Amino acid sequence: MVQNVALYELLRRQLYPLALRPQLLPHETSREDRVERVSIDERRTVLNQMREAASAWGGEVSVGLLPLYADLQRGSGAEQSASGLAAVHLTSRPGLNALAAWSAQHQRPVFDLRDCCARGGKDRTFPFDHSHLNALGSREVGVALSQAMVTSGVIPEQGL
Repeated sequence: MVQNVALYELLRRQLYPLALRPQLLPHETSREDRVERVSIDERRTVLNQMREAASAWGGEVSVGLLPLYADLQRGSGAEQSASGLAAVHLTSRPGLNALAAWSAQHQRPVFDLRDCCARGGKDRTFPFDHSHLNALGSREVGVALSQAMVTSGVIPEQGL
């Protein structure tokens, strides 16, 4: 049985080399069935619905960009840009311009947290799931977000 599973996995990876990737970037293609990315129009619709719901209790909605594993592994965007090694994740994430435009339209800041805890992907994600932050990663992102909110004037410093 174990040999058959190993053989199946080897064949599957040959046929579908990107199957283990949770998402593909626009320039990447694959033959296996994949769930389509959320469209920019859908993102705007959801953000507007969230904004409407938050306004009912006097709240506001802002966009935040969390670090991906590649961001955590490769260091800060500034370091990568200076060295010529800028990753797609740090420079041109799909939908980034649309989110920035939506935020500007509603006079809300964009909280870019991709550099918050650079150089530590293994320590800040689960060993079995590099797509989600663990407790350390979540804590560091939370601290970075609260500092960014103070810097942008969204919350007062004593709000920390």
